[in-house]
Amino acid sequence: MSNHSLLRFFVPLDRKFFPLFAHTADAIFDAVVKFQELILVTKKEERDQLATAIFELEKNAAGLKQDILDELGGSFITPFDREDVYDLIQQLFEIVRHLHSAVDRIRLYNLPELPVEFTAIVDCLQSSCKEIKEVLHQVHTVRDFRNFEQSCIIINDNEREADDIYQEYLSFLFDNETNAIELIKRRDILMALEKSINASDKVGKIFSSLMIKMN
Repeated sequence: MSNHSLLRFFVPLDRKFFPLFAHTADAIFDAVVKFQELILVTKKEERDQLATAIFELEKNAAGLKQDILDELGGSFITPFDREDVYDLIQQLFEIVRHLHSAVDRIRLYNLPELPVEFTAIVDCLQSSCKEIKEVLHQVHTVRDFRNFEQSCIIINDNEREADDIYQEYLSFLFDNETNAIELIKRRDILMALEKSINASDKVGKIFSSLMIKMN
């Protein structure tokens, strides 16, 4: 057994990471809930207020991401492989980063109403982020990830459902929207939402990978 393995056996794992992951998941979930509200309102003032709230939550998530990276750089002992810690925080932040992009486009394009397909995709995203939040609040050691196989299935199912909606609506746009500018506006928002839910699915895949590694 290597010296590093001996240290892992005798020295308690650094517990700072798990609370930071949980707080990050909280900020992301709250941002998605605010986004659900934003896509249902039409008044500029209401959209601006909700956008500000989402950007503040993104800022909070960015600060937590940096805290985790600082811990990663300064800790000899980590709760699981450094690469997995890094990938997890990166993909968590990608969820809210792409959500920010969608908000920017909604405000820039000033669409009077957003299609129901956007709401359906964001509902899938909210469901996935709820599962992510629950997982990261309940894991205290890497072995705890083994208890959340069902959450990974739900996250993957949500991504598949959202992808079907994405493909169908994109096809509808190209078949029916005769105004090229309007098509581009809706496509841009749609793509940002797709990237956000793809990031949530990558988080679920990281959870699954950690489960396999613990078997």
